[in-house]
Order: sequence, then C-alpha cells, then structure tokens
Amino acid sequence: MAPNYTHSSCPAPPPVSMNIHVDTPQFKYSFTLSDTSLIVNDGESPQLAVPHHWVLASRYDEEEQLMHVSYLIEKIDRRKGTSLMLVNVKGSVEDRTRAFEWSEELMGTVYDGYGIQRSRRLRVLVNPHGGVKKRLPCFPTSSNLYFVPRGVSSISPVDTTHHGHAHDIAKDLATNYDAVVAVSGDGLVHEVLNGFAEHADPIKAFSIPVAPIPTGSGNGLSLNLLGEKDGFDVTKAALNVVKGQPMKVDLFSFTQDDERSISFMSQSLGLMADLDVGTEHLRWMGDTRFIVGMLRGLIQFKACPVQISYKAAEKDKRKMAESASAHRNAVAKDTSASAAEGDTAETLPPLRFQPGSSGEGWTTIDEPLLYVYAGKGPFVGRDYMAFPVSLPDDGLIDVVTVPLSSRKDVVVGMVGASKGDSYWSPKLHYVKAHAYRVKPLKKKGSLAVDGELYPFKEFQVESISVPLLRGTIRLYFNPTTIRVMIDCVGINVRIKHVALLVLCRTSLMVTHTPSSHKYHSDALDKWMKNPPTVTLSESLHYDKLSDLYITLPTRDGTRRPYVEPKVGDPAIYGVQFASFHSRQAEHLLRKDGTDNDISPPAPFLRRMWAGGKITWDNSNPLLIGSKTYSQGSVAEVTMKGADKGKPMLFLTQKINYEMEAMRGKPSVVEERAHVYFEVKEDEHEGTKPPPKPVKGIPSSVDFSLAYVPSVVTLFRFSALMFNAHHIHLDKEYSQKKEGYQERLVHGPLTALMLLETAVFNKPDIRIKSFEYRATNPMIVDRKATVN
Repeated sequence: MAPNYTHSSCPAPPPVSMNIHVDTPQFKYSFTLSDTSLIVNDGESPQLAVPHHWVLASRYDEEEQLMHVSYLIEKIDRRKGTSLMLVNVKGSVEDRTRAFEWSEELMGTVYDGYGIQRSRRLRVLVNPHGGVKKRLPCFPTSSNLYFVPRGVSSISPVDTTHHGHAHDIAKDLATNYDAVVAVSGDGLVHEVLNGFAEHADPIKAFSIPVAPIPTGSGNGLSLNLLGEKDGFDVTKAALNVVKGQPMKVDLFSFTQDDERSISFMSQSLGLMADLDVGTEHLRWMGDTRFIVGMLRGLIQFKACPVQISYKAAEKDKRKMAESASAHRNAVAKDTSASAAEGDTAETLPPLRFQPGSSGEGWTTIDEPLLYVYAGKGPFVGRDYMAFPVSLPDDGLIDVVTVPLSSRKDVVVGMVGASKGDSYWSPKLHYVKAHAYRVKPLKKKGSLAVDGELYPFKEFQVESISVPLLRGTIRLYFNPTTIRVMIDCVGINVRIKHVALLVLCRTSLMVTHTPSSHKYHSDALDKWMKNPPTVTLSESLHYDKLSDLYITLPTRDGTRRPYVEPKVGDPAIYGVQFASFHSRQAEHLLRKDGTDNDISPPAPFLRRMWAGGKITWDNSNPLLIGSKTYSQGSVAEVTMKGADKGKPMLFLTQKINYEMEAMRGKPSVVEERAHVYFEVKEDEHEGTKPPPKPVKGIPSSVDFSLAYVPSVVTLFRFSALMFNAHHIHLDKEYSQKKEGYQERLVHGPLTALMLLETAVFNKPDIRIKSFEYRATNPMIVDRKATVN
C-alpha cells in the first residue's frame, strides 16, 4: 500500500522537459519536471505536484548505479496541523545517460533558475541547552541536520559550550562559508554578529548570510524572516538554509562607555526589558515566559527611570504606514549575497553621531515612561509585533515610548499587539529616528539588547548597513504586516428571500454522531481521516478580469463609466471566486456537475455553498497579472442529521492565496462552508418549503444596490468559474432533482456582490475581514437588492 500523502488533485502543469522512471523495491516512480513543480507518480497514490522550492536534490550515483531524488511534501496531522516531510527516492533507471541529463536539468531548474546557489558550505552553531532545553527532532545533534545535507555540499557543525563561544568562532571564521546557521534563539545570532564586528575583515564577515533555526524561547529574527506562521517551524527554517536568498538588513551600533557593539533586533528598557531578562529563569516555559513577565510587570507597574533623546526622521504614523506599504516589494528585488556594490571599506563605518554631542533636530522626552522599545523588524516575539512599519534597510531605527499612565491604558493598548494594532494606540509614541540616546535617572533599572542583559548605563544607538540573510522560501524579509485599520466587518446584505449574515466558526475538527455509523463506508472513513488538498495556480490575467468586470453590474459601465483592469493594480475583493478552478475532464465531474476535488465520496454527492469567511492583508494585495497560488485543505468535517435519516456532511475548506513573489505570506485567507447531501438512485427531492423569515436584519441601511441576476449572468459567472453545477444552468434539474422553483444564483456571486456594493458606495474602503452565511435560496431572474 502506498503512503497517503497530501496531494494536488488538479491536473499537472504542462511538462517542460523529459520525464524519468525510477524503480524502487516498493514503487515504480515517474518524475516529470514542469514549469512550476516536480510531478510525482508512484503508480498507487494520487499524483503529487511538488513545488520547485521543495525539491532538494537529485543525482545519479554511477558507482551504485542508482538514481537519488529528495523532496519535501506536506503532511497533515489532525492534532499538529500541516508539516513538511522529507521523501528520499532511491532506485534504478534504464538509461544512465538520460539519468545524468535529467538530474542536471532538475537541479538547474530548481536552483539556477531561481538564482539560488547550489551546494552551499555551512558553518553550523548549535546551542544544545538554549530555550526550552530539549533537542528538537529536526536537529537531534549538530552532526545530523535532517534534510539540510541533501541541499548543501559541506557542513561544519559545532555545539557551543559556553556563553561567548559563538562570538569567538565568528571572530575567527574563515570567509569562504556561504552561510552561518545559528541553531538557537536570538542570543546566538547576537553573539555571531558581534564576533563578525571584531573579525580581521568585518566587511567580508558581514557579507556571510546568517540563517537562524528557531530552537530558543525568543526567536524574533526567525519570525521576521519566515513570518508569524512559520517563524517557529524548524523545518521551514532548515529549508530556508538550503533555498533562501540574501538580502540587506540594517544593524545598529550600540555605544556604551565608549565601547561599540552590534545589535540586530531590539533595545528595551523598563517593562519590556523586565519581561525579557527578568524571566531568564523561566526559559523552560518557551515564549510563554514573556506573557508571565508582562503580567508581573503590570502588577508592579513601575516607572522606567530614563531620559530619552532622538533625532527624528518621521513622526506621522499614517505616513510611516503608507511608506511601509509602498516599499513592501522593494527588498524582493535585491538578491545580492555580498556586500553592497562599490563597498571598498575594510572596517565598519565610523559613528555619525558622537555620544553626548548636541545639535539641531534632537527631541528629548522627560515625562515618566513605562518603557522604551527600539529596534528593526516587525516581530519581537510570536505574540508581539512591536515595530509593524519597520523596513529592513531604510537606515532608520523604529523607537517606541509609552508614558506611565494607567494599567487600563496599557492593557487596552496591547489589544491586537500580535497583529500590530497597538501601533495606532494614541498612548503609544512611535517615531523613526536616525539615532537615539538614553540617560538613566537612577542607578537601578533594566536594559536588554537583543534579549541579552546589558549594564543600566547611558548609551547611544544609530543604524549601520551590512548584508544579512533574507527571509522564507521565495519571500523576502516581511517588512509590512501592518494591518490597514479601516474595517468593513459585519455588513448585512438583504436580497429577496436571501440574507447573508455574520457566521463565526469556533472549531476545526472531525465529528460524527453515534447514529451516523451506518452511512460510513471504507472510502468515506478514509477520506474523513485524510482528506485531499488542492493546489492551483493562476496569473489573474487581464482578459479574465475583463470578462469578470463586464459580468458585474457594479463594473459593467451601466452605473458609472467602465474602468478596465490594469496589470499591476490590486485585484478586486473577492476575485478568487471567479478564479483558481480545477480543470477536470467531464467524465470526472459529479452527477450534479460539480468538481470532484475536495468533495467526499458517495453517498454525499450533492453540494450546496453555505457561507464563508475571508480576511485580507491589505499591505500585500493580489496584483493583476501576478502568478498566484491557492492552497486549499479541509479544515473541518462534521456529519449531522443521521439520526433523522437525512445525513449531511458539513465541510469547511480553508484556502490561502499567495503571489509567487511573496510565497509564505498569504494575501487572502478564505474559509468556505459547503454542505454535502446524500444522493440515492433516481431520487426526486420534491418541492422545497417556502423561504424562512430571517431575523436580525437592520431596518435602516447605509446604501443599497438593486439588480436582476439573469440567465445570462449565471451562465457567464459559471463560465468564469469553470463551474458546471447544474443548479445554476439547468432549469429542469433544479426543479426535478433539487426541488427549487428555478435555477439558483451562485453563492460566491452573491457574496461578491455584497463586497462590490460596499466598494461601489465607498471606493476608498479597505476591507479587513468579511463573513457571510446563506439562509435562503436566491432565484434567477428576480430583482435582488443588496443593502
């Protein structure tokens, strides 16, 4: 029996090169290289489409006369979620010459084709006692680095034995390494960078990328490189070691007592320093220790006895947020792995601002403060986005000060801190500065630099620029996860016999009632335990969007002048409803014309779209003309109605939409709610009962839009979706098989019209999230009013 892995049920992209067959004792593999993925067939399991960036290595061993192919696949665990799993295929091939050629073409495509260096030489530093003080499965010892050896040529690992060991290694490091891998928390990275600063050739040393593997309790750098979702994922971080590309990131010169050191992430005083260095003894708790520190700090609620002065570059929060959004793709264009061009210096640049010097443009804050926080990179921890508008190489320091007001103000200000919402708190003072200096007003206090305890003395910080490693797979450093604070949540829409209302989902699980067992088959049980995933791609072409625009009454030119879509502009909210469809042969469709992609097996063969939820990252919108991937999986399956003889499967599908240039950072996250009904042979559904009255609809509305969804509208939208569901196209089927009076309007079209009505009436609105639920059917050729 073949292993049951996550797979894509859509047809593979067209191949761009020859395929190869590899015979192993278990399976007969067929590998085909396409323009986006490696297509894998083993003769038993469903076809796999492995993205290029998950393909690690391929080689033909002439001595063994065996072909080796290594790649990653996504595995779903109901308790732990999704994770990457290594697959090694080793087997024989018929044509040795072809094996050499195919292997070279594969490596050239997945490495050279993306500008990724093959066979990297790594210096790996492992802190065996950091963080939660347990070795993780991915890195059990420094000499066994999981799948990393399959993508590199040499590894020089060492376990650090004492504080400062990594500093000493970095200080004397040979400069022919392609990356330094820090298997620890942020403390080891801090040591490495300060070792580079004391290197005989610091500029060359700083040109060596640093790649963190997050095994500490604080993993801020990894969060900023890999994103909130993957920042603590050691497997994704290890993949970044193999497939990551360099980027330039500013560092800080930290000067105290005329001694200069390097800071890469943050400097904190007061409450923020206490919750970090004050919880060192709680490292066994992981990053939960920071929450404990925050609670203790709020109880004590003591002032931070300092005076801070800064040389400001920008103080306007709105301008800083807009600038961060405008520059979100700037780093993605810079893949330089070495020092900046024209950089002929042999030492670090001198200080621009001498400690203690004065001059124009300096601002001093004398009021009592709760804390001071300054740094680079949005995240300082998994639950705190301290610097949401931080940019990696703007030459500035993001400086935050919070006055000592009340505990209530602090608690209210921290709401939404994990998403950067606290940025907009009026109590939080946020500036971008060229430099800043702090003068303690008392002898006792707390100062932490990159999470490391420093003496509570006067100091100054300014920004310097040197290269540092870039972020996650095909996604550079994540500079702008700041949320646009204009919401469009909870809008109600009323259509004749239809209401779309807010729906909240509270669980992700598989459940069934005791009486449902008789409806379970082996196929259904297998599907419920391991449902498929679907990965699709589309380029959001101009022609496709033009067809969509002319179908929508809000954009077809009847209510206001037609505006054609333009390549590079943000796509409209809800564009995914008319895109990212499976392309299946007609004989593979279900009896009702729907796709057989994530759908359950018999007897649940009739589908209804019931509702959904969408969230958008407005700082990273889907762009017209950009190649975009949708990754769909089944998040929840529940059986209901079995005790009444009418079993139904309630299925929630989760879909992430990511642009190719921003892989790992979804622009849109969607949940779709579907209901699947049992279908019996020659079944006649009968006439549906009259629509139920809907409660809770407001009596007054802010705006409305009326239109008639006609037969032509339904045909066009079905064509855009590549959707052959008979209930939208076949009147006889709708009446005799489904029991409705006429054909039904698509659920996604109704949801899209709700979004369109909001945007039509408020063109400048930025929608953050949207939830909807269908309570009654909407019939073709009947006037609909969206309120």
